[in-house]
Amino acid sequence: MGYGEPLTIDYKTPIKKYFEDSLIDPFSAHIKIGEPQQYSYRDSLIEGRKVHAGYAVPARVNAKNRMGGYVGWKDYIFLFRNNQLAKILTPEELMLMRSK
Repeated sequence: MGYGEPLTIDYKTPIKKYFEDSLIDPFSAHIKIGEPQQYSYRDSLIEGRKVHAGYAVPARVNAKNRMGGYVGWKDYIFLFRNNQLAKILTPEELMLMRSK
């Protein structure tokens, strides 16, 4: 299984853009972006067991909710393949993957 081309783009920009577009108050969020590493995973049986591979960049975010309070750190994985963002694994998806 190949991981695609090595990650050579500025991968932090699309990650920050995702959080800017999806958080209630993105400018107060605390974001930690890790280093890329080769990564692969398989979809669930319901999703067809397709294998996804590329370069994963872990990210953690602690953002405010609608009440203005921080909700705690949430983990994400941003999967890049051939220097393009291919998939975002949300905290909920990661929890389901860990429970298998």
